[in-house]
Amino acid sequence: MMYPRIVRVGVHTCIAAATALALGACASDGNLPRPNPAQQAQAEPEPPKSYEQHLLDGDDARTNGDVASAAWAYFRALRMRSADPLARERIGYLHLSGDVEQARAIFDRVVADNPDAAAAWVGRGLAELSQRKIGAAEASLSRALAIDSENEVAALALGVINDWKKDHPTARQFYTIALAANPQRPETHINLGISYMFTMEFQSAVDAFSRSIALDPTDPAAYNNLGLALGRLRRYDESLAAFRRTGNEAAAQNNEGYVHFLNGDYEQAIAHYEAALEHHPDNRLLIIRNLRAAEDALRAEQEPLPAQAPLAAPEQTAPLSGIIDPTAAPLVPPAGTETPAAAPPTGTTAPSESAPAPASPPASPAPSVPAAPAPGGPPSTETTSD
Repeated sequence: MMYPRIVRVGVHTCIAAATALALGACASDGNLPRPNPAQQAQAEPEPPKSYEQHLLDGDDARTNGDVASAAWAYFRALRMRSADPLARERIGYLHLSGDVEQARAIFDRVVADNPDAAAAWVGRGLAELSQRKIGAAEASLSRALAIDSENEVAALALGVINDWKKDHPTARQFYTIALAANPQRPETHINLGISYMFTMEFQSAVDAFSRSIALDPTDPAAYNNLGLALGRLRRYDESLAAFRRTGNEAAAQNNEGYVHFLNGDYEQAIAHYEAALEHHPDNRLLIIRNLRAAEDALRAEQEPLPAQAPLAAPEQTAPLSGIIDPTAAPLVPPAGTETPAAAPPTGTTAPSESAPAPASPPASPAPSVPAAPAPGGPPSTETTSD
């Protein structure tokens, strides 16, 4: 299933450890060539770095995935200007994927001292999302968007929240804001497509997933969602081709069987499940369960109903989204405003998503939560959010 990607920097190292690593790295020069003492004596001493330069160094290190160096640079900046929110905000974002409680505490302090720091309100909202505090997250993200009306991550995350609340028109208004701020973000197009899947507007979903693929042709979640939407339109050849773009034939056949199952084409569903089993997937049990469910549905369809029994209206099955993996356990969507089991923002994106088996109640689409926003642009010297 898909999940909003509020973006993706997985930080699983605590800041203290990261700093220790950075200090340790500075303690030894290994086998690097040593400078000539005569040249060293003539060299001009480097001027001390400014607060802004430390922030830029940290941003570069974070962009390159060097968490230890980023933490070291941000802490040096913080030591120079402890009252300025920028360094503290960035340290909070480093914590966001590894220590949500600490991240939330950092953002709480920033917004208490600087109530107009939009980036800190976004970070706080993302932390609250990962803690499943949906009401609090919505309030924090709404505050961020009120301060910065073009904040892409806040708008994207609010779109995800409203899709979870089943307020799809409002969700799409927020996605429109996010796309106006940055039309090149694939995750926003995916989340918009998932929103259309919720309301069974499959052609609109196809269009949105296709736009995501045009921006990032390597994302398997986009192809799986596209395959699902095409399958619901009964464009089965195109659907199977999209599923195959992930490179796993067993998964592609299982997923194709699933869209046939959702459409009531039980004989074709059975054929695709059997084809999936021929590719010897690691976990055959889920596909076998899917196969048995399709066989049971076909048998029930072929058995005549008693004359006195009225025909029940067919139950509408909710669409799935995400990376559909035949070996994954079903995901059950939470009720009400609780968040699905999606990873919190990739600044908000996510989620390793998988499709539930038809043998169990199908899950609703899981929008990808935005990931922590990547730092960008030169830091400001103002005591406001960047």
